[in-house]
Amino acid sequence: MPFEQLELFNKGSQICSPKHNFGPFIRDHVLIHFIKEGCGTFQVNEQTFFVEKDQAFIIFPDVITYYEADNTNPWHYYWVGFRSPDVVWQLENIGIDVNHPILNFKETDILWKHIVQLTQLSTRALSSYYKSTGLLYLIIDELFQQLKGTSNFVALNQSIHGDSYVDSACYFIAKNYTQDIRIEDITSYVDLERSYFSRLFKKHTGFSPRDYLIRYRMQQAMHLLLTTDLPIGTIGNSIGYENPYHFSKIFKKNVGVSPTDYRKNDI
Repeated sequence: MPFEQLELFNKGSQICSPKHNFGPFIRDHVLIHFIKEGCGTFQVNEQTFFVEKDQAFIIFPDVITYYEADNTNPWHYYWVGFRSPDVVWQLENIGIDVNHPILNFKETDILWKHIVQLTQLSTRALSSYYKSTGLLYLIIDELFQQLKGTSNFVALNQSIHGDSYVDSACYFIAKNYTQDIRIEDITSYVDLERSYFSRLFKKHTGFSPRDYLIRYRMQQAMHLLLTTDLPIGTIGNSIGYENPYHFSKIFKKNVGVSPTDYRKNDI
């Protein structure tokens, strides 16, 4: 599956001083540090990873991280920060996630050429913006090609839900739950006959496609109810229900209380 959108957020390089550190900190974008030389430690979710040359550590959005260069052989690294739900999803599909954030890669001229070019490029000019975006695509593509040949790689049919069609369907739901999507839209996306797809989906998730979509929407609604002051109707519309009454009815049926009471009681 191609990456639909990559938005470059930041980039740079640093020859770290001994014990140089950063954090604890939380980010709203993906950040990859490619280790050119040296070593150090990366901490996330109460885990500590030793990271050295020919490896990279990836920082996922919305998690607290801390990293520190070695005292005797500190890092020389390059970093690339970007936003892309597609890349996060595909990383998870090959076994890279918050709890497995270390990438093993080969030191190839082509990968480092792209990384160095990107970090040295000014993004002020419009032409440089397009070039930097192109280089970012090349870096991510080369990285994924390499990961397919390493122990990081996990076949798609052994990934999140145990079936690549089901994974693709869940991805489609996560990308489009705000729209008025139907089961036919999902089956069209994965290119499977509806009854066969429904049996396959329930086998691997425990839910019918329709129930999974509703549950996903309700999870998003509960999050919005507790973290925002948006009106109930706006929240309903934000998760695919244009009719506020219909949204409230489905919410109460699935959650057990009305959206208003859920917000009021912070259940």
